[in-house]
Amino acid sequence: MLRLLARVDRVRTRDTYVHGGLKRSRVYCYVTIKSSARSTFKMPKGLKGKTTRVSRTYVHPWKIEPGDLLVLDPEESQAAIREHLRLRSLSSQRPGLGEKLIQAARFDSDGLRKYVMENVFLRSVISPEYGARVSELHNLGTGHNELHGGGGYGAGGYVLLGGVEESLSRVGKPPDLWNAVYKKARSRDEDLAFTHKVEKRPGLRQMKSFLVLPDAPLLCQFSAFSFSPKKTRKKAKKGKMELNYVPGVFFGIGGETSYTNLFYVPTDEELVRMRYNIPPWEFRWGGGFWDWRKKWHAVRPGFVLLAGEETGECMALFADPRELSFAWLGYNLGTPRLYLSHRPKKLPPKGRIGYGIGLLVGSAFDVTKESLLVVSRGRDTAGGVPFAITYRGLSRSASLNARLTLDGASRSVKLVKKNMKGCGHIYCASFMLDREPDRLGAELTVGEDHLRAEVRR
Repeated sequence: MLRLLARVDRVRTRDTYVHGGLKRSRVYCYVTIKSSARSTFKMPKGLKGKTTRVSRTYVHPWKIEPGDLLVLDPEESQAAIREHLRLRSLSSQRPGLGEKLIQAARFDSDGLRKYVMENVFLRSVISPEYGARVSELHNLGTGHNELHGGGGYGAGGYVLLGGVEESLSRVGKPPDLWNAVYKKARSRDEDLAFTHKVEKRPGLRQMKSFLVLPDAPLLCQFSAFSFSPKKTRKKAKKGKMELNYVPGVFFGIGGETSYTNLFYVPTDEELVRMRYNIPPWEFRWGGGFWDWRKKWHAVRPGFVLLAGEETGECMALFADPRELSFAWLGYNLGTPRLYLSHRPKKLPPKGRIGYGIGLLVGSAFDVTKESLLVVSRGRDTAGGVPFAITYRGLSRSASLNARLTLDGASRSVKLVKKNMKGCGHIYCASFMLDREPDRLGAELTVGEDHLRAEVRR
């Protein structure tokens, strides 16, 4: 994804040959790294001024000569990073059911520091150099990263990095937080926290925090904004700042960005089911038509489900239904994506507002316009095979009882209410089995909804 810009210092010819009537030369170029090819794309510290060698072929009489500039492709750029920077592997330690693990390191090909949060069901990767975004979310029961990167270049320096990307602008505009550098901060209640002064909004500060529950396949993200306008000699400015919070989710369920990706959006009238369609050509801002008919209001239970049609693998997005303005489905863009546009708010001086979203991974589901049931399989551990049952809907009970079926035998399981900061609550139960069942099913009745989800070996 990262492409480096380098200056040619020396050229050594490997061989010269004629092909198709044209004289060609294959050469080694010894180059000095200057910067990233696009200025808005981060280059890791310690790489500028380093030298490396790349191969090129040119057609005579056009030669590659010292002083020329070359753009290194992603593979060449990654090789240069590995050559000159010390990348550290993540710990081989793996949490069990009821545990979680948080690590920080420069461990992948872009050479930037990242944070990894995981439990037995999921592993998330946080990138503070790019808006403290969730760049990866791995479903450990299936081994797939449910988020998608893309990496295409857009207008105004924007790069389609993907993952979960926040914006304070309306849908359809390049986000204003996408490549902001966030600083690590302290948090009493969450696992990780980062802070950032929004340059384009003087006086606006964001505190972004993350929490992984140790016994649920859930990642919680909360963004708090505070406004402290600059004071003049006479008095402080008293104007309010309007925020239009829009998290965008770029995904590929099961690691596939194909037509098998489905959207499920609950509205007052129906459960909308939409298929992702690969566009025949690319458009500005990443491709596709901005079709406002795919903008759905009244997401009353506060969830949108993204699922793989052939496998039942899924990812649920949770938000506060009182704050949601609409869910917009990127059903015909270059990659599947979802925007959760929140209602605009005016933030007064010294005021504070916050928004929360939750991301849950699963292996099977059942969904209606009012309820969602997800069964999640975790990673195999020494103690057995972990599973979780999760419900989201309109119920406000302290707990719910689900029926669990294991290879024909059944028992009752109590789902406990768990709060997600800024986006409501879910009901969840997790348990360990000593072996992999041929069939594991969960049934739950809430009001008029009877839900059933089954995981098969």
